[in-house]
Amino acid sequence: MKRDKDRPNQCLIGPCRFDWVQVFEPKLNKIKEPPVLEYGVVILLPKEDTEITVRAKEEIQQVKDMIKEIATDKFGKELPRGLNTPLKDGDKEGDNGEPGLYPGYWYMRVSAKDEYPPKVIDGARTPIGANAGWGSGDWGFVKVAFFAYDVKVNKGVSAGLRALQFTKHDSKLGGGGEVSVDDFDEHEMEANSQVDPEDPFA
Repeated sequence: MKRDKDRPNQCLIGPCRFDWVQVFEPKLNKIKEPPVLEYGVVILLPKEDTEITVRAKEEIQQVKDMIKEIATDKFGKELPRGLNTPLKDGDKEGDNGEPGLYPGYWYMRVSAKDEYPPKVIDGARTPIGANAGWGSGDWGFVKVAFFAYDVKVNKGVSAGLRALQFTKHDSKLGGGGEVSVDDFDEHEMEANSQVDPEDPFA
C-alpha cells in the first residue's frame, strides 16, 4: 500500500483482484435510500503471498492500520462499539449474513458518486473504456479515499473509489473455477516519463 502524501486519507492498494466491476458506467444502487447512480468495484486482497501479491499480509495490515487511523481521528482512541469498517473477512463475512463470500481473501466494496467518475487505466497508464476487455476476476491497483462518518446511531469508515488500474487478466469469479496465479509471469509496472499532475496514480 502506498499512502498519498498530499491527501492523507487516500492510498494506492494492490496488487488486488476485482469483482463486481462497475467502473465504466454508473449503476443504480437500490439499496441506498434514496437510490443513487454510482460507480463501484469489490477489491479482493489475498490472505497469503503469491507471485502476484508477494507482501499480502503486510498489505492487509497497512489497510487495517489506515482504517483505524481514520476512525481514531474522527472518534478518538476509544472507538464506538459496533463501528462499521469497509474491510471484511471473505472467509467469515458475506452478504445477508452468509459466510464464505470470498474464501482466502479480505474484501472491500468501494464506490464513487455518478458526478465523480473514477479514472480507469491499463498497465501502460493509458485510459481505457468498457470495450478494452477488462473486468471481474482481473487484477490491478486501486486508489481509495477513506472517510469516517457519524449518522445518528450509524458510525464507521467508508471507502471511496478514486481510480483503478488493470494489470493482469484472470478468470471471471464465480464461473469456470479458479485459475492459479502461478500460471502468470511477474508483472513489472512501467511509468510514463511525463506524469499528469491530476493523475491519481502519480
